[in-house]
Amino acid sequence: MARKPDTKSPPSSALPTRKISETIIDFGMPLLSQFEGDEPTQMVQEMFKIIICIWNVHAMAMPVWGKPETTPMLRTIMDSLETPAPLRPIVAELIGPRPPRFAQDPRAVGEWHLKLNKAGETSLHCEAHVPPALEAAYAATLSASRT
Repeated sequence: MARKPDTKSPPSSALPTRKISETIIDFGMPLLSQFEGDEPTQMVQEMFKIIICIWNVHAMAMPVWGKPETTPMLRTIMDSLETPAPLRPIVAELIGPRPPRFAQDPRAVGEWHLKLNKAGETSLHCEAHVPPALEAAYAATLSASRT
């Protein structure tokens, strides 16, 4: 009897090699672009908290993580945020389906922090997590991208 292919896991060739921090900044750009650049670090930190939370709920809802019950949490998050009125439509956009360029990215963000460099610029540092079923393939993908 032929074995049914695993449709839950994306092929290892589809695993991203781009830094998760770069992906998160790109994903959150609709919200981040509203800033002028001189906001307090705490405000920037709060915006990244929102962006990363939304990203992680999207990731966990993917079949490869097997937690589709997390999707309704997005609406709860939206309703509980104390987001200023002008930013609510942008947050709602992030809560909607992920754009195609992010749709197959199974990575979730673990530990993260903002860091100020010597020039006073803020940079994001994130730890990427993949589902256990993809750990070996992801490690191989990263290794191959560094050579």
